[in-house]
Amino acid sequence: MTVLRPGEIDALRRVLDSLKVVQATVLRLTQGRDTTGGWLDTYTPVHTYPCTFNPFPITPLERETTTNVRVISAWQFLFPTGSDIVSTDRLQVGTRTWEVVQAGSGSLDLQVKVVAQEITS
Repeated sequence: MTVLRPGEIDALRRVLDSLKVVQATVLRLTQGRDTTGGWLDTYTPVHTYPCTFNPFPITPLERETTTNVRVISAWQFLFPTGSDIVSTDRLQVGTRTWEVVQAGSGSLDLQVKVVAQEITS
């Protein structure tokens, strides 16, 4: 079994981070009262991180809603170590938005791996 020293882990992180060429904005869920006394969900930008992302090998789903069919596909995002992303967040890259399904660290904490669903109509 090979053990990596802290300097080697830092070097690996730098190499992986150099491959993250897209900026993703993390949108955090906040709730406020609406005019009828109920709750209104809004998403506020809290961070922007470099990342890479690609389709996750799960078959996309189609779900019928009241007015249209929504296509739901899973994606994997990789962010630098220490990125603050939680399971109620959304990710935005350009005009595309994903809902975070799972957020956690990768092996040896070299990067943060996030699985998210892109929902399109």
